[in-house]
Amino acid sequence: MHSPSTRRRLPGYVAIALFVPLVGGAAVPAGPNTPGPLPWQKSGTEQKGKKKPSKIDAALAKAFPDAKIERVACRLDPKQKKRVGDLAKQKAFAKDVTFAYIAREDGEIVGTAFFDSHVVRSKRETLLVAVSPAGLVQGVQTVVFKEPPEYIAQDSFYESLEERGQGRALMLGRGLDGTTGATLTCRAVADACRRVLALHETLGEEAGRVEPKPNPSEKDTGKKKGTDEGSKKKSDGGVPPSLPRPR
Repeated sequence: MHSPSTRRRLPGYVAIALFVPLVGGAAVPAGPNTPGPLPWQKSGTEQKGKKKPSKIDAALAKAFPDAKIERVACRLDPKQKKRVGDLAKQKAFAKDVTFAYIAREDGEIVGTAFFDSHVVRSKRETLLVAVSPAGLVQGVQTVVFKEPPEYIAQDSFYESLEERGQGRALMLGRGLDGTTGATLTCRAVADACRRVLALHETLGEEAGRVEPKPNPSEKDTGKKKGTDEGSKKKSDGGVPPSLPRPR
């Protein structure tokens, strides 16, 4: 046996290295064999086995609560990007790929959502813009807003965007009124709506756009009217009743 005076001691730095990994596991280097967090290191959500939905998932669930969502990656060529800019009265669309979230209920398309991120004043905001199959704004949600909260537009402004189509109806100061104190935000939101509608129109069926079908009754009425007018012109030579018929 060794006496206390001759017992071998570990250097101080070795003792610290052996002790630190036991404190919260923070000093354990990450690697393929690194164990996961201990039960008391997990958050309440992880302990219950529930995953908190992302902001994107939460916004989609709010926009289409009863629908199944399909995420579609849409690639745009240079001509399509230019067309998006022309339709929205803006510069050509910058991204090569955008994502369309197509919502279906009982197999039928009920709308498409796009996420648009842009700068308002000096900081970014991200919007969800929902579009009807025919190409009208269904709703707008603010997902991320980095500007001071007092610059967010009033709810009445976002509600006024619904059922609006491409063009002057979505141009601030022309067919659209903004909110006092949030003019730049309103302008950015209106620009985003026009951009999204332009994407929806340019991508067409790929992004869930459904062209409205002609009404059969209107089609038959127009055809019958045109036939009657043609028969009348043929019978009287196209001469008004007040003039003598040609011989």
